[in-house]
Amino acid sequence: PRWVTYIYENYGIYTMVNNTMGRYGLNLDGAYIPKTNYEDPRTREVLKARMVESFKKYKDTPGLLMYLLGNENNYGLEWTSFEIENLPAGERQKAKAEHLYSLFGEAITAVKEFDTRHPVTIANGDLQYMDLIKKHCSHMDLLGSNVYRGISSRDLFSRTRDELDMPMVYTEFGADAFNAKEGREDADPQAVFLLGLWREIDEMSYGKGRVENAVGGFTFQWSDGWWKTGQEDNLDVQQLQQLAHATNAPSMALWDPAKTCVPEVFSIDGSPIQPFHLSCLD
Repeated sequence: PRWVTYIYENYGIYTMVNNTMGRYGLNLDGAYIPKTNYEDPRTREVLKARMVESFKKYKDTPGLLMYLLGNENNYGLEWTSFEIENLPAGERQKAKAEHLYSLFGEAITAVKEFDTRHPVTIANGDLQYMDLIKKHCSHMDLLGSNVYRGISSRDLFSRTRDELDMPMVYTEFGADAFNAKEGREDADPQAVFLLGLWREIDEMSYGKGRVENAVGGFTFQWSDGWWKTGQEDNLDVQQLQQLAHATNAPSMALWDPAKTCVPEVFSIDGSPIQPFHLSCLD
């Protein structure tokens, strides 16, 4: 909380506080569980309790913007159980998602029980399972989504309006700075894509005559990551291989950030690159 207050009081920066709700596993009763089972009652109980405990610390913190649940948990439904395995193969993922979003719904209710002044949302992976979000999470304040579709997110805002009737915020968006074909940082096309996305947010915001439900976004990520994949071996070597498929064309017209993974606004040495300056000036 002190850091949230500090950057707010000194720089006017608000903070969205996140609890990943078991996205990367959890420690449960003395054991690490790598694949979170959202169907298990004990797991659900522990995740909600820990979320409430972590969020309550920020309730009255100056600079708190909103609470965020999860991080693309819909992409990590990997546990197995007898109940799930007994279902037809085509129904298993949807059944797992039902458990996930019902837990999100309970967590949203729990947040609102101790804080009605700050919004609460989820970090969904794009617009997957919108029917379950509507079923279980319609009482959240806005839809949060991590989206990488290129220079435009196309029907993202209109679908959120039509299917959920609520505002929408990017909990992640952006484009990568690495040109895999040339093996170098290539921030110019990255800046064009980011600027296009920021302009689309503005065009879709209230009072602009279009969808009018965009409230903003969080660029991912603010600084260059040393690793693009793997964080266990060769830790003194910058790792870029994961992006090798992403920028195989030298021209901006063929450069597809929707297939990339780690957008940056600052270089590895901390210096700002073109997207930083363009986003600030637009």
